[in-house]
Amino acid sequence: MTESLISITVDGTEHLLRARDLSAIDAQDFRAKVGLGIQEAVRSLDFDLDRVAGFVWLIRRRTDRGLTYESVARSLNYDTEVVVDLNPAAKVTSEGAGDPEA
Repeated sequence: MTESLISITVDGTEHLLRARDLSAIDAQDFRAKVGLGIQEAVRSLDFDLDRVAGFVWLIRRRTDRGLTYESVARSLNYDTEVVVDLNPAAKVTSEGAGDPEA
């Protein structure tokens, strides 16, 4: 089974969100901060700063329990370089596909 992944790179730092790591509490907290459910936000393909902050917050708070949405949101602005990849696993697979050593 293919794992659902989202890669969000912020100013060169990659944050990888795996669906299997999310709980109902994560979904509830994301909705409370961003106003949309996680799947709804992904389907919308609208990754404005508040949604990017929400995803980065969900990812980083797994290892930093004191991290707040607000602290992540304050660190982002429209000069922040943000790259969202909705299928990073395919990129890894295609990069190694032509390499006989892979």
